[in-house]
Amino acid sequence: MALDRDGRAFLPALTFIGTTTNTATPVSASTPADIHFGRADSVQLERARVLQAAYAAHPDASSPAPLPSPLPGPAWINKPTEVLPTQ
Repeated sequence: MALDRDGRAFLPALTFIGTTTNTATPVSASTPADIHFGRADSVQLERARVLQAAYAAHPDASSPAPLPSPLPGPAWINKPTEVLPTQ
């Protein structure tokens, strides 16, 4: 049963890596951890600042000035049904 014990020890590290990094998505995409912990807006502002600084330093490299990708909207697997209050 060593394989079972080793797998359980490895899983938390794998989960952390999977929620805090972008491995198969564009650089501008937010990580699940950024969305979950409410950091997406501040990360988006920082990306905009970096893009503006890069454009100011090299305006001939991009036209028009680049903008960060918009933040994603809600994504549901099973969207909760809205319960209307009874009168």
